[in-house]
Amino acid sequence: MNTNQIPRSTLAILDAEEGKKRLTEDVLALADALAQSTGQTILCVPDGLMYRGVGVEPLVREALVASGRLKGVLAVPGGMIFPNTMMDTDVLVLTSSNMDGSKVRMLDLSHPIFSGRTVRGRPEILPGTNWARYLEESTATDETFAKDVSLEEIKEKDFILSINRYLLPPAAVALEGFLERSRTIELQDAVELIRPLSLGKAEDGEFTIFEASPADVSQHGLLTQPHKISTLERAQMRKARNQRLLPGDVILSVKGTIGTASLVPADAPTSDEDGFWTAGQSFMILRPKRGGVSGVVLYEYLANPTVVEALRTLAGGSAIQSIAIKDLKAFRVPIPSEEEAERAELTFKQRQERHAQIEAILAEIEAERTSSWPSRELNRDMP
Repeated sequence: MNTNQIPRSTLAILDAEEGKKRLTEDVLALADALAQSTGQTILCVPDGLMYRGVGVEPLVREALVASGRLKGVLAVPGGMIFPNTMMDTDVLVLTSSNMDGSKVRMLDLSHPIFSGRTVRGRPEILPGTNWARYLEESTATDETFAKDVSLEEIKEKDFILSINRYLLPPAAVALEGFLERSRTIELQDAVELIRPLSLGKAEDGEFTIFEASPADVSQHGLLTQPHKISTLERAQMRKARNQRLLPGDVILSVKGTIGTASLVPADAPTSDEDGFWTAGQSFMILRPKRGGVSGVVLYEYLANPTVVEALRTLAGGSAIQSIAIKDLKAFRVPIPSEEEAERAELTFKQRQERHAQIEAILAEIEAERTSSWPSRELNRDMP
């Protein structure tokens, strides 16, 4: 809180000379590096500093890019530099002030050419790896782990320096290839997007509704009856009806845990009297349009691990990651042939039948266990 011992040149970069702004050691280290005009500087900072919008963090990133001194951002997986924490970090390489770079080299050090996994699962630098070599090479050609990003592109992304906003992860490359071979439309053309609003609650409300959270998504993809129960007055129900879940809807988490998808089952209640289901604010409700892809086909696409990983690259924000509505609307959806769609529907149905059989077997096993010694005697004596 006391900035008296910090050089005024460092504070001036953060516009913090009055001492009214909350400063952290990471922000101050970066600002102090910018205040030093000679030599090369290498900093290791938490990955959150590259995208968060807290306090003066956006300001120091903008100052860093505007300086023209940022030569490289090396994204380091958790556990590689600091073995006692799995927090992701970034190595920033700054040149002297007279270099005036127009591009920034982004490197993903979690790529298999740089690192491997130990027996305990921690990433480890491969023998003979030379980070500087890839930083110094004249061009970056493989955009799955290296890319030269212009300052203009960084400005367009609001000075966010997380490399997942610029590099193409393998999942995104695979998805792009798949979509190029398919007939596609934007998500906004395939579905009606409904953003759930806060409904509030009434202690003695006459209506009951159930609000879904990611924890209510079953492993087999169907939404189960939500655990969160709210009671509402009649006036509140008008707003709640606009975001009730209908059979065949798909819900997609776009805030916090990004990419969790679920299909609303055919037996989901829809009337006021039965207590209909709605979705929490971390979800977006996707209601398929008539004549387009079905809810099952849409779910099968969005729940694919490759698609989930690609969706997560769209996320940004400060402490809590989220997908902007404009990015979600423009997300491309493939249109399968009639035969492919029928096959997807049949496969999904058969998979649900198998899940039901598995659950029935597990219930029988549990019943056998509780009916034998010692569970039978212990359960009998329970108060």
